[in-house]
Amino acid sequence: MPNLLDYLKWRGDLSFRAAPFCAVDALVLCQICYARLEGVVPGKDERRSVSAWETVDRFSALPDAVERRYLGVLINGEKIMELFFQALRSKRFGSLRLFAYENVTEEENTKQFSALSFLLPDKTVFCAFRGTDDTLVGWKEDFAMAFLPVVPAQQAAAEYVQTVFTRSPGRGRPVRLGGHSKGGNLAVYAAACGSAAVRRKLLGVYNFDGPGFPGSRLETPEFQAVRDKLVSFTPEVSIVGMLFDRLGEFHVVASSEKGLQQHDALSWQLDGPHFALLEDVSAFSKFFDRKLKKYLEERDTARRRELVSSIFDIVGASKAHTLTDLKNGGFETSLAILSAILRKSFPNGKSARRGGDGNIPE
Repeated sequence: MPNLLDYLKWRGDLSFRAAPFCAVDALVLCQICYARLEGVVPGKDERRSVSAWETVDRFSALPDAVERRYLGVLINGEKIMELFFQALRSKRFGSLRLFAYENVTEEENTKQFSALSFLLPDKTVFCAFRGTDDTLVGWKEDFAMAFLPVVPAQQAAAEYVQTVFTRSPGRGRPVRLGGHSKGGNLAVYAAACGSAAVRRKLLGVYNFDGPGFPGSRLETPEFQAVRDKLVSFTPEVSIVGMLFDRLGEFHVVASSEKGLQQHDALSWQLDGPHFALLEDVSAFSKFFDRKLKKYLEERDTARRRELVSSIFDIVGASKAHTLTDLKNGGFETSLAILSAILRKSFPNGKSARRGGDGNIPE
C-alpha cells in the first residue's frame, strides 16, 4: 500500500485550492520539521519567512548539508530528507512559506524542543513540533512526564505558539498545530494551555503517535475547551502513543512495518488521500497500556523521579550526549555504564557476589 512518499507523487501536483488541507498533509509537515534547518529558515523572533523553494536551495548550499541528513539512531533521516526535498519541490507544498524555526537543547534544564511553522496559501498557519531527537536529554525529558506536571518542552510549545500568533508572519491568523511522537503531545499542550486568543483561531490539532496526558489533567477546563479540535493517530502496534490517556477523535493506522518500527510515520499506509485505518490497536499495545498504568499507579511521584534519575545517572556515566554516542562508544561506554550500575547497586563497595557481612545482598 502507498505511503507519504507515494502521496507526494500522486497529489503533489494538486494545489490546496483543488484539494483542501487534510490529516495526511499535516503528517507531511510534521515530518519536514525533523530537518535540521539552522541558518536556513528564519528563527521565531525574526518576523520573516522564506519560500519552500528557497528553503531547499539554501539547505542544499550548506557546507554540511550531507551531514545534516543524519538525524539520529532511531530516526530514518534519509527517508525524511527525501520527503523534505520532494514535498518542498512539489506544486502542493512548494506554495508554502516557512518561518519561526527553533531548536533548543538544554542539558541543565532537561529540555529538548524544536518547532517549525508554515504559512499556507489560504493564509492559515501550521505549527509543527518535532518529536524526541537523538539527544539523551530529550529522552530524559520524555521520562520526566511520568512525574512532572509540566516539562520544559511543553511550556516552550505554548510560548512558541503565542509568539507565532502575535509577532511573526503568522500574526493573528487561523492556526493548526501538530506533531509526531513527543511533538504530538506538545501540540495538544500548546492548544489547551495557550492563550484564549489562540484557541479562538484554532482550526485543528494533530497528534501522530504521541503520548497523551494523565486522565485527571484531561478533565480540566482548558483541555475540555479544545477536545473537539483534537485528533490522534497511532499505528496498530504502539508504545509511545499509548502512554497516558487521550482526548478527542482517535484512529488506528495500518503500517508496512512490524512491531515497534511502526512508530516510523513513513511506514504508515494510505488509502487515496486518507490514512488506511484499522479497527483497533494490537493486543500487545493494550497489554502494555494496562501494565504501564498499573506500574505508575503503584508508585508515587517521588518513586518515579528516583527511578528516572537512577537510569540517566547510569547512562550519563558514559559521558555520551546522544544515542549515537552510546551506539558508537563501544567497550569503553559499556564499561562505564556497567561500573555505574555496580556503584548504584552496591554503594558501600560490597562485592557483587557477597556482602561485607557474608550475606548475599538483596
